[in-house]
Amino acid sequence: MSPSVDVATQSVLTKAVLTEAGNFRTEQFVRSRIVWTEAPGLTVPIVALNRINGQFFAYVAEGGEGGMTVARQRGVEPGAVVGNDYVVKSGLKAGEKLIVSGVQKIGDGAPVKISAPAAPPAQPSPAARGERGE
Repeated sequence: MSPSVDVATQSVLTKAVLTEAGNFRTEQFVRSRIVWTEAPGLTVPIVALNRINGQFFAYVAEGGEGGMTVARQRGVEPGAVVGNDYVVKSGLKAGEKLIVSGVQKIGDGAPVKISAPAAPPAQPSPAARGERGE
């Protein structure tokens, strides 16, 4: 792998040994994604974090007075972006109830209602798929 990026094309020269050449040709270009490391970690949707004055925050649902559930603001240190998620370096723990919608409209201590997770899409019946029963 080349240690420098071609500024004109925003590409990096990489060479690899192929055990089965298949349909590749000489001087052919391919697009690829290189994963430098893999490590277990906590990820949260990008939309779940707020940025205020350069600091990232998330809201978690916690028990409040009188058995009520309230939003609590937490400072979060996000890491790399993976797809549509941030890897969280610090500030949240696995298993906490993260608030992911309406985060621009709530504040610390605001009462919240926990809704059930969305159900996965129903699978069509064999008849709806055009299959016949035996």
